[in-house]
Amino acid sequence: MEPQVSGKNGNGHDEPQQDARAEKTRRALLTSLRGLVAERRYDEFDVGDIVDQAEVGRSTFYDHYRGKDDMILATMSGMLDTMAGVAAERDDTPQLEWVLRHFLENKKFALHCFSPNSGLPLAPRVTRELAKRIEAHLRVRQAGRGAVSALPIAWIAAQIAEAQFVLVRAWLADDSACDSMALARGMRAVAQGTIGALR
Repeated sequence: MEPQVSGKNGNGHDEPQQDARAEKTRRALLTSLRGLVAERRYDEFDVGDIVDQAEVGRSTFYDHYRGKDDMILATMSGMLDTMAGVAAERDDTPQLEWVLRHFLENKKFALHCFSPNSGLPLAPRVTRELAKRIEAHLRVRQAGRGAVSALPIAWIAAQIAEAQFVLVRAWLADDSACDSMALARGMRAVAQGTIGALR
């Protein structure tokens, strides 16, 4: 990790100290969020609960996130990147399997958040975020091959994203049907098959 260079910003404050304070605040907020996720359904807590447990001000929360959904999406960013990897040419199935095990460890929360029937605005937002990342992989593949797909790439990405969450929800509802590695391989196979069929 690169050491930070100390220096004064435009307000005369020491930037590394500000960075350290911001990082400490983010850690406190994330710890609070993890505790609330373990205890309650997603719709049973709000920003007020997060800041109360983190012991930070509401305005401080909004310095970092626009709202609860944005905070969840920020924490899921790396996992969504991994899930989008099913559309890449490089196979990263072991990393996807780790993400699936994480979802299983938080099954109640994941099922509630990923269900389109929950009435939460988070479920479609998570799917859209995944579709954007998948689309980026598809555009790289298309540019590398000079091929044109039969349908718009954004549609293909949306279909793959929806399919990924259909599989994840089915598995979380009945994880005895297959193990996490079998699901990870299946998710990649479905994505690659869709890409191949629409080339």
